[in-house]
Amino acid sequence: MNKGKDISTMFTKEENRKNGRLGYADATREKEDIINPAQYGAFLQKRGKRKMRKQKLERAVVLSLMLAALQQNSVLAGDAISKEEYTGDKDKYYSYQDAVSIDKFVESQFSYKAASAVSAGSTGGNGFRIELSFDKNLTVDLDDPTAATDKDVYAVRAGNYATINIGGELLSITNNAIHSDPNDYTVNYGIYGSQTSKINITAQNTEINLGGNSQGKDETYNATGIYNAGIENYGGDFLAKNLKITGMMQGNFIGINNSGKFAADNIDIQAVSESGSMYGIKNTGTGGLDFKDVNIELELKSGYALTGIKSKSNLTADNINIKLQNGNTGLYVTDTASAPDLLVKGALNIDIVTNSESAVGAYAKGKLTVGKELNVFIDGSKSFNVNGIVSDIDDGMTDAKDNVKMVLIGPRVFYTTYVVGFTGNTLLEGRK
Repeated sequence: MNKGKDISTMFTKEENRKNGRLGYADATREKEDIINPAQYGAFLQKRGKRKMRKQKLERAVVLSLMLAALQQNSVLAGDAISKEEYTGDKDKYYSYQDAVSIDKFVESQFSYKAASAVSAGSTGGNGFRIELSFDKNLTVDLDDPTAATDKDVYAVRAGNYATINIGGELLSITNNAIHSDPNDYTVNYGIYGSQTSKINITAQNTEINLGGNSQGKDETYNATGIYNAGIENYGGDFLAKNLKITGMMQGNFIGINNSGKFAADNIDIQAVSESGSMYGIKNTGTGGLDFKDVNIELELKSGYALTGIKSKSNLTADNINIKLQNGNTGLYVTDTASAPDLLVKGALNIDIVTNSESAVGAYAKGKLTVGKELNVFIDGSKSFNVNGIVSDIDDGMTDAKDNVKMVLIGPRVFYTTYVVGFTGNTLLEGRK
């Protein structure tokens, strides 16, 4: 019985409803106590169907709500993720708890020159924030020769007022996107952070591969592994652990291009370009850089605008290894408004083969210090000047306590300029 009502009361109420008498003066006031078996069976059957319909409706509503919530936190395999909005009145958060794999990009509805596999950001002036998080491994593989675009292609893009968090063990990016109209300004990006964005990568390893597609039908014209376009005091923060960036392209290449706040542990950058200019790391930020081990190996087949590391603020690392083929500068730490320092706590190894008019192993406008080993080899047989180590201040000092070895080949050779204090085993060799 329902809430203490007997079967006669419920049957009478049903009969009044069925015959249109419910709520009117001619409704039956007395319970119908005499119910024949046929009427009783039909009543029970109809009542059971109504109850089942109600239960199904309730289940459908619950399922619909669950699916709606799930759409905020999941992605179909391969689909691009775009969380870009023009206006909004409150911050928005999106989280993906499982590993995500993406092999498509979509063109931005707000930027005429951008297509992205993973993107977040608000372009409105009110500055509401969007946060996009990946708790486990994120894989972006843009390697489809049939998917061409005339836009710059970003594997991961954090736009204005966006925060992107990536966890797990591995962030793997392959951006071999094909461009329908490649030119001097067409770029494939691994990771891009805007002037007001934050990118936090807690994945143990980040691997970025840039270049031609697997069929070898085309190659990227220009490529940048990581571009952090920050403005001091406004944003542009980038945090990661171990970074490995590889590339093969026809034009310009920059492994890491930073103007904001940038922090990482170990860095390995290896790339080959047919022509153009190349930088392993280009830093215009004022906050300085502090790394553990840095390895940069670059080859420029045509041209000589090739630099291992260029920084306008202090650069500190445990160990630095730079190898350049057709390069002109290994390390360049300078600024027009200040005198930044270069500090290598362990070993500094520089190996350059160059065709340029001049070549420099390491240059610091401020103090240049190497803690243990200093090895510089420069083959500048076609150059006019070859410089090993240069500091612009009189008390600039290289204190390589273990070993110093410089082998410089060229018409005019300069081992050091304003650098003193070699306290270990020292070998200086020059050849014309």
